[in-house]
Amino acid sequence: MIKKVLPYILNASKKIIKHHKKLSDIEITSKQGQGVLTEADLESEKILLSGLKKEFPTHEIMSEEQFYFNKESIDEVSTNHLWLVDPIDGTNNFLSGFDHFAISIGYVKNGNLEFGVVYQPLRSRLYWAQADKGAFFQDLSNSKRKRSLRGAHVQKRRKDLSLITSMCKLISNKNKLEQFYLFNEQVRSVRRLGSAALDLCFVADGVFDGFYDSGLMPWDIAAGALIAKEAGLSVKNYDQSAFDLFGHGIIAARKKDIVLFKSILGNL
Repeated sequence: MIKKVLPYILNASKKIIKHHKKLSDIEITSKQGQGVLTEADLESEKILLSGLKKEFPTHEIMSEEQFYFNKESIDEVSTNHLWLVDPIDGTNNFLSGFDHFAISIGYVKNGNLEFGVVYQPLRSRLYWAQADKGAFFQDLSNSKRKRSLRGAHVQKRRKDLSLITSMCKLISNKNKLEQFYLFNEQVRSVRRLGSAALDLCFVADGVFDGFYDSGLMPWDIAAGALIAKEAGLSVKNYDQSAFDLFGHGIIAARKKDIVLFKSILGNL
């Protein structure tokens, strides 16, 4: 499946990079309190949706920008064959010149995550996973062979853990601020980089030891959640139930570290 979608991802990436080189000229609008929207988001989305419709004409697609423009309802979407698309996850980073943003695409079949791919345009980093077939990384800039993601095999003591969250507006959300404080007291550091898709990939690769957040949309986390799971990590909702794209919150961490998340998130 990666071979079918990758050409469209690379074409969309070229558009994103082109706009990134001229950030001062880019047109920016807002999305009804849901963040910012740029020409790059729209052009990337157009390429990705056109490609998916060509390759999978009978499948449904839910994409971030179209969702807000068309005022769609998540409750009405079918998950029999559903593609979840984020043309630029981390638009604020993109606009700031920070390279931590990505194209993220996930595929759900009969309610289950089947395929996910995350691509970081400025660094040519490709992460992808197929259900029950593992998670992989490849640096396309120098043709390195793909390697498996094995973040689940990294061993650390709790005090040495470095966690990550994509949460925002801490001051207006005291619950999240309290979570941030409690985690920071228990581990070496908690960081916020601003792209849930890439953050989950970094956990899958062992760069960070865990990810948590709530209030995210399915296209933010579909691909990253599967990549983390296929890398051997435990991926759950905040109530410790099996991960549901439409559930409350997401936790991704090594199985032995899940107890830490339960102790903090379970009480808030």
